Amino acid sequence: MARPARPSEWLAFGHRWRQWTAIVELFARRKASRLKVDPEEYRALYQTLLRKAQTLESTAEGQDRDLMRGLQETVEPWLSIEAFRRADLLILLSLVEACHVAGRRLGGERESAGWLGKALLPLGLLAVVTTAVLTGAFWPPVEKVWKELRGRAGPLGVTLRALGDEYKVFLGGLVLVGLAVFLVTRIRRSG
Repeated sequence: MARPARPSEWLAFGHRWRQWTAIVELFARRKASRLKVDPEEYRALYQTLLRKAQTLESTAEGQDRDLMRGLQETVEPWLSIEAFRRADLLILLSLVEACHVAGRRLGGERESAGWLGKALLPLGLLAVVTTAVLTGAFWPPVEKVWKELRGRAGPLGVTLRALGDEYKVFLGGLVLVGLAVFLVTRIRRSG
């Protein structure tokens, strides 16, 4: 059964909640723009959120009342920007997740795939290429490039020529694992 439409005060509160969540995310993701958050503007947002949550709690019933009480308890400890600066990263990441859960309960956020969902396609492609290379499906072209590199690599080329096939596969695997770690890190930071 669908939840009945909420009054405009709830929509206004949801807008302020998303603003607060965006600030929390700046600090949790260690974005440079977190340094530009004006402490006075934050304080005004903080006070508005608490005041509106208290007002909505007083008129709400059941789960909505519990939601507003929980949101107040979530916001209250974060009196100033300095609190975010001093906070542990894991606490901030947990707070971001709690903010998104609350945002969905308020009705203003959709479920997102998160960083792992965004990473699945690149990691899947990387796995296919790795499997193809390791099983030899692409070996002739890779071997041609490998020989070219060995011939031009100077002292490194001597070392590369001395390596057997198992070491070539091992080194290729190391490069691919490094690429996977790089991809996941970049996707997670952008997400």
